[in-house]
This record gives sequence, C-alpha cells and structure tokens, in this order.
Amino acid sequence: MEGFSKYTNIPFVVPFAATFAEHLISAHPTTTDPFALSKVTVWVPSQRAVKSLREALMAEAHKQRKQGLLLPEIRAMHLGEEDAELLAFDPALSGELALNPVPDIARLLYLARQVQYWQSITDGRHHIVRAYESAVSLKKLSDRMKIYGISFEQLKDLAPKDMATHWEKNIAFLKIVLEHYPNWLEESGTHDPAECRKKLLEAQAITYTKTAPKGAVYLAGFTDTVPAGRALMRAILAHENGRMVVQGMDVAAMTSERGLPPTHPQYGLKELLQKLEISANDFTHVKAATPQAKGREQLLKQVMLPEGQTEDWLKNKAPDEAYNGVDYIPAASPREEADAIALMMRETLETPDKTAALVTTDRRLASQVADRLKYWDITVNDSAGEGLLRRPAGSFFTLVSAVAASRFAPLTLAQLFAHPLTYLGYSKSDFKRKAHRFEALLLRGPTPDSGLEGLHERLREVAHDRELTDEDTQPLQEMLGQLAITFKPFLERGKASLKQWVSAHLEVAQTLANDETLTRKDSFLEQEDGEALYTCLQNLMHGHNDSDGMSLSDYQQWLEAFLGQVEVREKYAQHPRLFIWGPLEARLQTADKIIIGGMNEGTWPNAIKPDPWLNREMAAELKLPPMDMATGLNAHDFSSLFANPDVTLTRAVKDGGTPTLPSRYLLRLEALYQLRSEESLHSFMRSGGKWIMMARKWATHLTKPAEATPQPIAQTPVEVVPIELSASSVRTLMTCPYQLYGQKVLKLQPLDPFDQAPDAADKGNLIHDILEAFFVGEKAWGKPVTQDTLADAEKHLIKIAEEKFTSISSPASRALWLSRFRHAAKQFVAQEAQNHEQGRAFWLAERRGQMNITKAPRDVIVHARADRIDRTPNGAVLMDYKTGQTANTSAINSARDPQLAIEALLLKNGKYFFEGETVNALSGVELWKVGGTGDSGYARAVNYTHGQRNADPDALAEKAEQGLTRLVNYYHEDNAPFKAYADPLAQCQYCDFAGICRRHEWQKDDEAEAE
Repeated sequence: MEGFSKYTNIPFVVPFAATFAEHLISAHPTTTDPFALSKVTVWVPSQRAVKSLREALMAEAHKQRKQGLLLPEIRAMHLGEEDAELLAFDPALSGELALNPVPDIARLLYLARQVQYWQSITDGRHHIVRAYESAVSLKKLSDRMKIYGISFEQLKDLAPKDMATHWEKNIAFLKIVLEHYPNWLEESGTHDPAECRKKLLEAQAITYTKTAPKGAVYLAGFTDTVPAGRALMRAILAHENGRMVVQGMDVAAMTSERGLPPTHPQYGLKELLQKLEISANDFTHVKAATPQAKGREQLLKQVMLPEGQTEDWLKNKAPDEAYNGVDYIPAASPREEADAIALMMRETLETPDKTAALVTTDRRLASQVADRLKYWDITVNDSAGEGLLRRPAGSFFTLVSAVAASRFAPLTLAQLFAHPLTYLGYSKSDFKRKAHRFEALLLRGPTPDSGLEGLHERLREVAHDRELTDEDTQPLQEMLGQLAITFKPFLERGKASLKQWVSAHLEVAQTLANDETLTRKDSFLEQEDGEALYTCLQNLMHGHNDSDGMSLSDYQQWLEAFLGQVEVREKYAQHPRLFIWGPLEARLQTADKIIIGGMNEGTWPNAIKPDPWLNREMAAELKLPPMDMATGLNAHDFSSLFANPDVTLTRAVKDGGTPTLPSRYLLRLEALYQLRSEESLHSFMRSGGKWIMMARKWATHLTKPAEATPQPIAQTPVEVVPIELSASSVRTLMTCPYQLYGQKVLKLQPLDPFDQAPDAADKGNLIHDILEAFFVGEKAWGKPVTQDTLADAEKHLIKIAEEKFTSISSPASRALWLSRFRHAAKQFVAQEAQNHEQGRAFWLAERRGQMNITKAPRDVIVHARADRIDRTPNGAVLMDYKTGQTANTSAINSARDPQLAIEALLLKNGKYFFEGETVNALSGVELWKVGGTGDSGYARAVNYTHGQRNADPDALAEKAEQGLTRLVNYYHEDNAPFKAYADPLAQCQYCDFAGICRRHEWQKDDEAEAE
C-alpha cells in the first residue's frame, strides 16, 4: 500500500484500523514466508485498541481470502491513568523484576481508612461514601505522580502563594498519607501498580536498546503517552525497522508559530513528537480517497481552529462536499433523543451488512437507547456495559446487606422479597403467596419498631385488631423465624473485618437464594453479572490483610460504593452490527453510520472535574500535565468520529425542563454553516426532523393505544348494588359511579403505603376526637364556657389535645399539629363563650342518623354522622368540622357537596336521637374550619342558617330527599350503568381507582392537559 514510511499519518477521514491492517498484510506478504506477519510487533495505546486492530486484521484477511493467517503480536503499551491492567510485555520481564502489584481493593481500603481518620480529627464526622470517593481520587493522584516521575518528597516543597486554608490542609494530609504509603507497601510485600507499570516500560525499553527486534515494530495510534512510554518509543524508533503510525495529524497546526492550547486535538501529539525529537515534516500522509473526505478534512481543521484564529474561516472555506452526510437532531428531551437514536440504529439493519455506532460519554443516554432497542429484541453491543448494581446479582446482593443494616426496614425488606432471586427456602409460587401476605399485614402502614422484634410486635397488634387465629398467623411466624435464622451471620456480629463481613454476606445471600430443593444457593452467582460479583467478592476477601473492624452499616455503605463502580459486559447474544461506544472505545474503530450523542457542553467535551487534592497551580508546580489536555483528547476523539462519511449529531435541547448549552464543537459547526449561507444553516438545523417526528409518533404509540378506549361502564344485577350508602358514598355516586362500583361491589381497597406517615385524615380524626372529648366523656369540661372561664377552658382543651396527640408516631407531625391546635383552641373557647351568651349550647357529638328509601326489591339505607349538633332558641344547628379543604355555600346549596344536605334531611325527618328524644327542629347547618393559620384557627366557613342570605335549610333538606330518591331509583335497577367520569382537578386528583378506570386512555386531551 502506498503512503507508508517510517513515520506515517493516516488522516481522520481514512479509517485507521482498516487502513493499517491492509498495510500490514500487504507490506508483510506470507506467500514466501508464512510467518512473515507473525514476526511483526505492533504497540498500541490500550487493550481496547488491541481488540480493534485484531478485528480489522481478521476482516482484511477475510476480504483478501487469506485463511489461517498468523497475526502479528499486538501489545498494549499505555494503559496509564484510565486502566488498571498490567501491560502485555515479554513474560520474562515480570519474573525478572519480581513485581507483586498490590490489589486495587487493598490500596483503596488503606487510603479510605486514612481519609476516615483525617475526617475524624478535622471535622469529627464519619463519611463512608465520601471516604471511598476520596480514596479513589487519592489513588488516581498517586498513580499520576508515579507515572510522571514525581516523588512524594516534592509535596513537602509544595507551597503556592496565597494558598487557601483547605488546600493547606490537603497538602498536610497528602504529606502524611503518601509518606507512609511506601512503608505500608513494604510491610505487605507488595508494589504500587503504577510503579510496576513504569518499571515494565523501562525494562522493555532496555530490552529493545540491548537487542534489535527481528521483525518490524510499529507504534500505532498514539496521541500522547507517559515518560516511561516515551523512553520505550525512543528505543523502538532508534532501530531501522521501528515505525510510527499516527492518526489525524494536521501539519499546519503543529508547525504554526502561534502555538496550540492544551484543548486543541493536535496538542498531545505535538507534545509527544517534540519530546521524541521528531518533526511533523518527517511524516508521509495517506491520501483521502474522495472529494467528500478531502472536504471534510478541511472542515474539521476549521472547526478546531484555536481561539483568535477563526478569521481563517473566511479565507479557507471548505467545499460543499464537506457538508454532505452530516445530520443534526436537536431533540426536545433526553427521552426523545434516545428514541430518535434507537430508530436510526434500527433502520440501519434494513441494509444488509451495514453497521451503526452510538458514541457518547452520557451513560444515561446510552442506557436509554439500549432499552429502546429491546423493543425489537435487540441487545446492543454496549462496550461500557451496565452497572453491576442495576443487574439482578448486584441488586440482590446489596439488598441483602441493606435489609440487615436497616434492621429490617419495611420498604427494604419488601424490595428483597420482590426480587426474582429471593426464595427463602420455599418454592417460588409458595414464597410469592406468603411474601404478599407478609407485606400486606406487617410491612405496610405505620412504621414498626426496628428489627425483627418490631415485626413480631406488629404481628401481635395485627392479630388483635383483625381477630386473627393462630392458624392465620402461623405462616407469618414461620417466615419471621426463617428470617432470624437466615440473617444470624449478620446479626450476631458487632464489628468485623471486611473479609468476615463478605463471608457472612455470602452465607446469608445463599440461604435467601435457595429454594425447597436446596439446589439454588449459588444461582445469583451465575450469568455475567453473577460472575462479575463473584470476582469482586474474591478480591475483597483475598486481596488484602484488613485487621481493622467495621460496623455493619459501614460495610453496607462501603460495599455499595465499591460495587457501584463495577460494569458488567454481556458476552453473548449481542447484535453484531449495532454498537454503543464511549470515546475511548471508539478510538481506532469505525462503523458505516456514526451517531455522536449528547452533543451538549459538559458531555462533548466532558466537564473537567477539579482535583480534590491539588488545584491547577499546585499541579503546574509539580510539572503534572495540564488538566485541559483531557479536553484536547476529547477534541481528537470528536474529530475522528466527525470525519466519518455518514455522521449524525444529536442533543437534547432541554433536560428536566432546563435549557442545555450546545457543545462548543456544534456551535462552531453552526457558525461555519451560517458563513456558508443562511439557507445552509437552516437546512442543517432541520436535517434530523424526520427522526424527531418518528420519535414523537413512536412515543405516542407506546403510551396511548391506537384506538380510543371508551369510558368503562359497569353494569351489574340489582342484587349486588349496595343497599347502604353513607353521605360520602352518595357524593362518590354523583361524581364518579365507577369508583363506588370498585369500592362497594368489587370490594377493592388500596394497600397502605410503606412507612406510612400520619396524614390529613389522621389529623382530622384526632381533632374530631379532641373536640368530642371536650364535651362528652370522663374528661369533659362539663359546664358552659363563659368569659370568666375562658383561660381554664382553653387549658383543659389543650390538655386533652396533648394526651390525644401522643398517638402520633411522627415527632415532626405531632409538634406541628399540636402547635396549630393550640392556636385554634383559643379561638374555639372564645366562640363557645359567645355561643353561651347567645343562648346556644352544645347538645350532641358524633351522632349517626339513618333513613330508608323505599325501592323494590329492597329498601336502601342512607346514613350520615353529624360531628356536632347545637341547641338554639330557633331549633338545632348541624355542625361539621373540616380540617382540610371546605366546601362553599354554592356547593352546599346546589348539592354538589351533599354531606350537610343529607344530615339536614336526616335531622328534619327525626332520624337523630338523644336519650329517647327525637331531634327534628332544624335551624341551620354550618361548616367550621379547624386548625388553620391566622384567623382560621377556628372559624365558620359556611353559615347556612335561617336568616342568612339565600339560606333555606328546610328547602335544602327537601332537595336532598328528592335527589336521593332519583339517585336510588336510577342505580337500583338491573344493569344500571356505573360509569367512570374524569375530572382531574376534582375527584380524580387523589382517587385510588384512577388506574383501574384507565382514565388516561379515554379522557379528552383538554382534560389531560388540565393536570
């Protein structure tokens, strides 16, 4: 192949791996020497590049019909700061150097303990997760210092001017920890991994210096490397058959007198060549094959021009061909972006052998696209994998320790019971049935006391309240006993070493995963995620000598932080033509269609995270590479991807409703389109419109049925229609009959939530009880409230409230509600004194009344409970207390809220009784707001009594009777329609049956928008 010499550049617009593979096979023919290619050695930057080049060689061999080709030896040189594997060098080197790298987990534990100790003496706090995160960053800093030849001694001389206090503390801590770190390694008989890699590089360089390689040795795809790596490169290139192949060199940029900033894609390569003393002019260049490729190369150079040099845009415009094959999708949201990408990738499969790859650093986007592709039963080849904690094995294992650490918190235990890997010694069907009952009776509702003791106490309470027999409770007792036995390895320890905790954890998990056949105990360690989990656990148990103990809570937090960093990659059943890559994985690879996803600032390029230990000035003083070099490498990655002949850029315009900032690369590209013409920019901005429309149609198809679903109408025989209606049931029947059908006919009841906190209903019931107790019972006030007894009456009422509020388990709710009631109590007793002066007196509280409405084949009972009835000279006044939202006079008068109207009817018809005396003289009805703020601590919200404007209680009662008769006559017929009605602003807002009636499928769009 033409164009290759000792120093060769393959431009971005030419596929690197494929072109290099073609050169290797052509330049080292096996026709005369079958071993010619196998004598070649190729050094590449990373293990990922090894895989890419090997695949490219096999593809090229297949293309040239060279079967059984012996491939060259491909070695990874710089796994540097991003990978932890040791290097693939001559096997003898490791033995000669006697290297024993310390396991990563042991190093993290040592550093985390140092951080925890430092936390305790500086701020007196104990942060496990923060200590782990700090240990990870400290490990990276240690590696960088080793890789770039900076000794720990140099930290002692580090003293930038005007250093902030917290940086001074950081330096003090680093001096202590890193000074003792070598001693710890020596005591454990291990070596620092970064130091091992450095020594291997140096040893390999010495080997090349002493002995000339027999075959050609290539350095391929490097943009930068570490000092020891550069020494190895010098040793290779010193030989006649040492060669270098780079990607995307821009000679003009590298030789420009104006220089390059670290954020430029050519900066790293320029630095490397300068340190190797190689001129950019020494390189020969593989030529772009098409006008489009040549134009795209020029366009890329313009996009990446440094700041202050963009005036060149006007001098050297890229030809029209450069813009061919570039599309842009500005999606409205991340979900829409994922949908559009998934559709594009799926369409790719319609063309035989065509490949597509999404390249992004946004793992959320990658995960969403992978999920969308599963709609077509496609498992995409995601090189980054999926987090272990999102996989069954990881989530199961961490739930096990979370249950123990939380002392059997209801929600956590319910999540463990619901996990598909949990069996607890039963068959799956048996366990599901028992776990469902266990959850409904013991885990839902108010939070029980912690531990198994709390669950035993809850069982006793439930058995008493529901009058359960021993036979009813026996399965629950059995499960509690099984839990106690299963979790014993956890519960019997106070503090233990990490190895002991992991061993106990495994034992508990195996018992939980076992079924009645006793053959499933290791089932959670199967599949790819189980294997990854097992490897992690083996590293935890055998990778260190941990003598310090930790609590179960500390272990749980530490384990989740550690496993949260582990990614699981699928080994099988991945689609061969669709890929998801990160920029690192995409290096030296290509696909027919490239989709660069998440084109927002902070993703392209990635936001640079500040080093928590060293600021920029400190790093510069230590001669560490500038952090902005990471942006330059990202720009290099983007250039390689954008050079593809078929590329689509995507971004979400908003994320969570907040506008996002387009990537700097995209903004520059838009500016170049605009310089070309406004029409060109407009065409570019709309080039992905087809995919946006398809994504929106797809989303609509997934969330709404193709055909409108009618409102559900239940029609039942009259025999099953309820014959007893409370006032609230009447209101439900008026607003949404289907809800009443679910409650009274289907007998459906919502499950209590987990860790149920006291709610508005609890508050209302308590206040009703308090106000009743003030008038009725052993602790009643027992006499009229007058102006002279106001203070004593208030104290008496507050004392009753304090006793009643002790039943509220939540201290916060108890304090808030009691505070508000104290405010209401003052206004309440003042109103009672005023009532006394006006000749009005308390008479009845919480009194039930009921009446029959005749309707064949059986009468219907309507009943209501009056919160309070007062006696006045003009007759009885019905009172209802409201602690929440109250109805207004219009709602009562029109019977939209029928509660008071029904109570008025019952009273007028003599359906309330008091010591044998019928109460039927109606003066009026009132609503009182209780527990509000300001003047509404206790205030009359509705006054519907004789003498008030538009108030006629007798007419209200008569209207209620007529309405009830019509309602009963309508619904107490065979096949009467119990229809669902949607009112998102009213009854649907807190309706437990909203999902059962499927209202989102049939309600009108304007009603849906009202929500």
